[in-house]
Amino acid sequence: MALRPLSKVDQLLLGVDKALRAVVPHSNPSTRPLPVSSDEIPELTITEARHVAGLMRINHTGEVCAQGLYHGQAFAAKDNGVKQAMQQSAEEEVDHLVWCETRLDELGSHASVFTPLWYGMSFGLGAVAGASLMNLAWDSSQRQKLKSANIYKTISPNYQSTINAQKRYWHKWILKSCIIVSWH
Repeated sequence: MALRPLSKVDQLLLGVDKALRAVVPHSNPSTRPLPVSSDEIPELTITEARHVAGLMRINHTGEVCAQGLYHGQAFAAKDNGVKQAMQQSAEEEVDHLVWCETRLDELGSHASVFTPLWYGMSFGLGAVAGASLMNLAWDSSQRQKLKSANIYKTISPNYQSTINAQKRYWHKWILKSCIIVSWH
């Protein structure tokens, strides 16, 4: 049986669901096991546990921001290939989000109280990036030239390296911006 295309309302509800899953702890299932070498959790002093929890909170913030960037870019992308690549990237990153939440629980800690803010700002940055990708060819005649020159076929395989480079850059930038506020 063929699936019917999603209506605009369905797409909106799906987007809201993805956003809530990114910011509400324990709302995602993990598809892969935790990447640890043993089940033993090392004993930490209170000071060490607080320090590790602060670092893990920052890591979690980066994962939330990655979700926001991917969701924002997918939301604004005009090209279905780009949209699908962003959605797939976001799905692949969900496990990282779950792993950070699990470790924060083990440490008796919590995610940043500013998580919704970080997600929202990252979504906005991703949407701007997604909207501007095709705006590089600013009029329809230039877009048609791009299509007829098969540039899409050239861009698509190389886009993953661009995604990875953007992800590394934005993670660093956002983490540097968020590091002090996310600490508590």
